[in-house]
Amino acid sequence: DHFIVDADPAGRAVPEITHSTYFLAGLPASPIVAVNEFGERFILEDVKDDRRAETLVRALCQVSRNDIAAVDHALPMRDLRSNLIPGTISHALKLGQVWRGARVAGSDVADRVAEAGQGIKGFEGMVVKSEYRTSDGFTKGTIMLSGTGLHDGDTCEISVKNENLACWINGKAHVTIPDVICLFDKEDGQVIANPNCQVGRNVSLVALPGPEQFKTAKGLAVFGPEYAGLTVAYKWPPA
Repeated sequence: DHFIVDADPAGRAVPEITHSTYFLAGLPASPIVAVNEFGERFILEDVKDDRRAETLVRALCQVSRNDIAAVDHALPMRDLRSNLIPGTISHALKLGQVWRGARVAGSDVADRVAEAGQGIKGFEGMVVKSEYRTSDGFTKGTIMLSGTGLHDGDTCEISVKNENLACWINGKAHVTIPDVICLFDKEDGQVIANPNCQVGRNVSLVALPGPEQFKTAKGLAVFGPEYAGLTVAYKWPPA
């Protein structure tokens, strides 16, 4: 039999190894095993801490065409049990089922997912700018939306570092990490992942609440507005 643990250390997609409950709990990252498309394998032992692990694996990523798979924090369950975020796999499954059902029924995908995830539909608009670049082993960029419907005349800017880190509406910070910023194509309901947000697409922005573990002072210090380059205080739900 094969089993999967209904939990994980991040509760959402994150850019760095340090954005995990492993780091918050001070659990060791090593040994780390990484593999790239060339078939090369790297084994990292006795790594000082997660910050150092991020530096090492990111450097390997940059010399591997910016694409690497890594397994880290290989620890016994007794060390993980109280430090993982429970229910994340079943929550993702639930949202996926709602998303798929909404597409089949032809209903508003963004509304359905926002409701199921206890989030909000924060903006609707057309993509008027979509710039991505690879830098320091990350996909970085900016997405600009011109509002439509209820948001006609408004603008929305989204900053990207692998994931959508923050969004501003009319220049004012609206949603930031650790909360989740999702984009859906309004025409077919498809999820839009980076770096595939194309100019001309009509999209809906949905914000979903992030894991509570990252809303503590320690969690926000690692993966909060400051990491996204903002000086504002974290707030959920957004104003």
